Amino acid sequence: MPGWLSLGAQVRSALPPQLDAELRDFWEGGAAPWPPHRREFLLEMGELPAPPADTRTHTLTVMGRDLRATAAGDDLWLDGQLWVRVTPDGGRVVCGPGGASPELWALAFTELHRAGGWLPLHAAVVAAGGRAVAFTGVSGAGKSTAALRLHAAGEHVLAEDRAFWHAPSGVVTGLDRHLRAYEDSLDRFAPALLPLARAQGRDAHGKLRLPLRGAPASAGSGAQLTRLLLLDPGTPGALDLPGRVRAAWEATGVPLTACARTAVQAGVARLLPRLGPASLDREALLPAVRALLSPGEAPPRPQGPES
Repeated sequence: MPGWLSLGAQVRSALPPQLDAELRDFWEGGAAPWPPHRREFLLEMGELPAPPADTRTHTLTVMGRDLRATAAGDDLWLDGQLWVRVTPDGGRVVCGPGGASPELWALAFTELHRAGGWLPLHAAVVAAGGRAVAFTGVSGAGKSTAALRLHAAGEHVLAEDRAFWHAPSGVVTGLDRHLRAYEDSLDRFAPALLPLARAQGRDAHGKLRLPLRGAPASAGSGAQLTRLLLLDPGTPGALDLPGRVRAAWEATGVPLTACARTAVQAGVARLLPRLGPASLDREALLPAVRALLSPGEAPPRPQGPES
């Protein structure tokens, strides 16, 4: 089977070439953890096994679509189109003869990576000198605009939205190849970049795209996550412990399989010490990111073992 790497995992694909190319374009790259833990994902076409009769089906919203997921231990059925078996050393995905949507493949890959200790972060990430700061928030909070302003100021944006943090090693990386922004945001905050963005075209939501330096397929760049900030333009302020725990889980999402759940629970415990003590509004966020990335800023001391 031909192979490629996704967050350090070896992907072995027996899928049709066009489907394999689409998945590779979306999932190839990202930093590999250190020390390396070689994992393997097997992707193939075939008939899906039937889920056990006593399992519950949940409805999830992914990329604006409602999808059905049925989990039993480390087995996962997605909308009757994909079957996923997850293990700490990798996993297997079988795609039914009718194919599967990109949203279902996103669920499958995310769950496979969770089991390997990679927490997906609904966050933008900025890096400097091997250190990184991520900032998260609900959709519409302004993450993309903040990332655009930092990018226009010369900062290295690792991810606009598709970030992954490897809890055992502390490495954070991104799988975004572009930073996406509406034209009026570019015109306001980065007018010099408008010609480049227009040349790249628009995404499905009408946003213009800017190529990110060190895109994952070519550079596989990553950095140590030193802080996760919460962007809350409505009610910024101090976070109590329940608020911090809620913010951490909202940033990474809920795992579906037993193996992924074990890894993510341990990962969230390691993520909490990196979460900022207070949420920030849009104007406070940018100087906070720059200050945390300055050479004299000491990183927070993680709680628990990092290996």
